[in-house]
Amino acid sequence: MIAIIGAGKLGKLIANELEQRHEYYSTNTTGHDGYKKFDINSDSFTTLPLASTYIINIPPSKINFDSFIKNVKSIKHAKIIFISSTSVYGDFEGIVDELTKPNPKSQSANKLVRIENILLTQKESLIIRPAGLYDKDSHPGFHLSGKDNIKNYNHPVNLISREDVASAIVRLLNTEIQLINLVNVNHPKKQSYYTEFCRSRGLDTPRFSLTTNGRGKEVKTKYVDFQFNSPLP
Repeated sequence: MIAIIGAGKLGKLIANELEQRHEYYSTNTTGHDGYKKFDINSDSFTTLPLASTYIINIPPSKINFDSFIKNVKSIKHAKIIFISSTSVYGDFEGIVDELTKPNPKSQSANKLVRIENILLTQKESLIIRPAGLYDKDSHPGFHLSGKDNIKNYNHPVNLISREDVASAIVRLLNTEIQLINLVNVNHPKKQSYYTEFCRSRGLDTPRFSLTTNGRGKEVKTKYVDFQFNSPLP
């Protein structure tokens, strides 16, 4: 049995991937729409059916660190897959991969690193760091449309589709990998990519400042079987 803790956009896609191959259940904090009701900050895992793997897909803004860690540590004899983020690398310059030491700058990235460090001391754990997530209805380009004075025009774009992440998670269920970046191998420059993204959809194009903080980071993974080359939208 596999438990998906957090039935958001990614959680629903993971469920779709599991549907034909694995027995699973999903949770949310309300219990509506057929999900099991569960709040990882306050509810005990003992209230849920036993699972061999728990896929934890909760945004850091919704995690109370102390309660979360206490709860997760109560999981025994099961694999924990935690969805983190490449934001843990902060404003690193150049190419980063799983061997690069995290350099978190934001409050949420710092929280993710603290959680990662604790989970990585447990034998049965896997940390997944996706790059910027997108799908057909949700993409950073929609947010940038019409914006002014956007900095770092020359930085590489680091993106991955939610569909690719969901597919990768299912493939990673029975591997010995403990830490992996998930990112598309294509890294166009920020200005050219988002300008064309908006123009092709009839949206107001973003306007970029010519100021920049270095050359930015380009996220890669050392795992050849998980180097996604899906066309970026």
